[in-house]
Amino acid sequence: RHGAQLNIDTPEGARHLTADFVTDNFFQVLGVKPVIGRVIEETQNTVSDDHFVAVLSYDFWQEAYGGQMSAWNSLLQINGISVRIIGVTPPGFQGLIAGQAPKLYLPLAAYADLNPGWHGYDDWALRWLNVFTRLPTGTSPSTVEAELQPVYHAAVREELANGPSQPPDYLAELSHEHVSLVPASRGVHAVHDDWGQPLRILQAMTLAVLFLAAINVAGLMLVQGIKQKQETFIRYAVGATRRAVMRLQFLRALALSIAGGVLGIFIAQWGS
Repeated sequence: RHGAQLNIDTPEGARHLTADFVTDNFFQVLGVKPVIGRVIEETQNTVSDDHFVAVLSYDFWQEAYGGQMSAWNSLLQINGISVRIIGVTPPGFQGLIAGQAPKLYLPLAAYADLNPGWHGYDDWALRWLNVFTRLPTGTSPSTVEAELQPVYHAAVREELANGPSQPPDYLAELSHEHVSLVPASRGVHAVHDDWGQPLRILQAMTLAVLFLAAINVAGLMLVQGIKQKQETFIRYAVGATRRAVMRLQFLRALALSIAGGVLGIFIAQWGS
């Protein structure tokens, strides 16, 4: 699959929306069944009445068409080209890239037609597809990875033979690359892959700052308690119980915590 931003003419007007271009076995591999119509399948053409076909997401169907059955088999303008709506995905299906729920799905073969001027099919240096597979029952990822290594390295050699000359550091990097399978049952987190390490460092720094702040607050409360020692003795002298004094200290700490929490929420909202 490959995600892209397209200009789509909806019943509400022209909009710039996300679409996924998928292979004709995409939905079969995932086991996704349409709620109405059909999905893009290997046994059916990706063209209907000289129009490319499209599958709407359930949310987009509800949002743009109000869930009306009239959307099925109608035409939709995408980048000035008409496509025919053949089905709707089930509710809850948000694609495979976390946080990037596509509004509709189109055949991968339609990408060049819907993006005039793009000629990436024959570009050996262009890596633009996410590849997903379903492992047979009882097959381990390591076994499949071992089987894919020769195929991948053969493809790399073919790329180098047909593409332009590459610098030595790039060739060295290619020689150490290998195929890795990662679980995708809950989607692929692109942000996690790109920013995972920096975010973990930032999280560790934030926790360290919070820990130091907690120590400072505890120290301030300890100093305040020492200063209020005489006040506490007076309370005991006039008949206050230990429970009453502890309740007073607890309420003071609770008030300070609530004030700090409210201030933190306000600063977080203001900063975002």
